[in-house]
Amino acid sequence: LASELAEDKRELMGALMFSCNGRGPSSMGAGLGKMLDARVCERNFPKLPLVGLWAGGEIGPEAIADLEGGVLRSGDTAMKTALQGFTAVFGVFVVPDRAAARRALATWGD
Repeated sequence: LASELAEDKRELMGALMFSCNGRGPSSMGAGLGKMLDARVCERNFPKLPLVGLWAGGEIGPEAIADLEGGVLRSGDTAMKTALQGFTAVFGVFVVPDRAAARRALATWGD
């Protein structure tokens, strides 16, 4: 994601995190500081505001397990959405391109 944003000269405004309660406070050491999923986000996006919650199932892009490379996001914009467990799902807010928004609004309804 960081490389895609840099390539497009875009930046993030903030993020939401939904982490499975099975990955929760007791299993990830949240009582000892920041939980693992939040630390991974912070390592990749150090100044990004992040808010999240524990969930009993997460809805997001279908995760595809890859034993050699970890968990991958599936493909392109045609991703399937799935209810999953023991995952962390992040939603990010990208700073809007105001010029593109104005162009889209100008042609809206045509």
